[in-house]
Amino acid sequence: MPNTKNFSLRVRILDGLLQQRKGVSIQDCLRVINHRLTARGIPPVTSKDTILKDMTEMANGDYVNIESFHDPFDGRIIRYRYERADFSIYSNSLLEDEIKEIQGALEILRRFDGMPQMEWIRDLCSRFDVSINTPDKPVVEFEDSDTVFGREFFTGLFHAIVDKRPIFLDYQRFGKKPRTHLLYPYYLKQFKQRWYLVAKNAHHLDSISSYALDRMVSFQPSLIDEYVPIDIDVNDYFKDVYGIARMEGEPQIIKFHVDKHELPYLQTRPIHYSQKIVGRDKTGVFMTIQVIPNTELMMELMSYGDGITVKTKGKLRSDIMRKLSSARKKYGSST
Repeated sequence: MPNTKNFSLRVRILDGLLQQRKGVSIQDCLRVINHRLTARGIPPVTSKDTILKDMTEMANGDYVNIESFHDPFDGRIIRYRYERADFSIYSNSLLEDEIKEIQGALEILRRFDGMPQMEWIRDLCSRFDVSINTPDKPVVEFEDSDTVFGREFFTGLFHAIVDKRPIFLDYQRFGKKPRTHLLYPYYLKQFKQRWYLVAKNAHHLDSISSYALDRMVSFQPSLIDEYVPIDIDVNDYFKDVYGIARMEGEPQIIKFHVDKHELPYLQTRPIHYSQKIVGRDKTGVFMTIQVIPNTELMMELMSYGDGITVKTKGKLRSDIMRKLSSARKKYGSST
């Protein structure tokens, strides 16, 4: 009798291995099966007899013809394979762990469901729902709300980037009138529940700008202007900043003190990938990050209240002190 513990999973793996026309040895089967088992936290198989018994059970229970033959290069090795090249017990069904991976991917795809011209995602997900029995209720949720402004521009901008097509963008900053810009779009980036288009402006080709989708009024492709390609890696461009706005200047080492009660959060969710601990005292730790300071970084540091104190002297520290002083006066007033 076969070892019934995890038998069905072993059979699924063996089914795929036995379809190979070059055949597989028992040692090959043990290696692949144990890799799959340990990846799922299941103890490995320790005996070759377990694999042989599994094959015997497959042959007897499913009327499968499994043939054995000597390896043409090493006659001491016995190889096994299905007699029929096109045979499979499961008709090439997906393995259980593969199904779970697809289910996770579908949850990510559903993130874009509802965006204009993305209806194909709903159709694709529906087809997979039937074939792999996905959960009835969502098990993944993203921060974005269905009411986020600018979502209707996402797909069109995506295609403009892929097609390398310039666009005319009508853009309205807060408190300003709409203005039309000729842009060369390169990248879509999300930061704190807002989507941004990273592009070059035809009037400022020496710099890169970011345009929030929720401030866009309309846009249309340009049919006559030639596309200006980007000459840098966009990921590298944002590597030395926190957020979406890269200011002029070189990255600086910013030192700040973190109180003990904020430390666990900062360790599991660093402000920047360069963050590291450089010292300790009785009340907490000293950390540094190497970035180009901007408004987003100032607001992030201030969001921790008295849990973070910037120690590096300069504009960032001065701006924070001025903001806190202004807030104190407003909270201290009687009105």
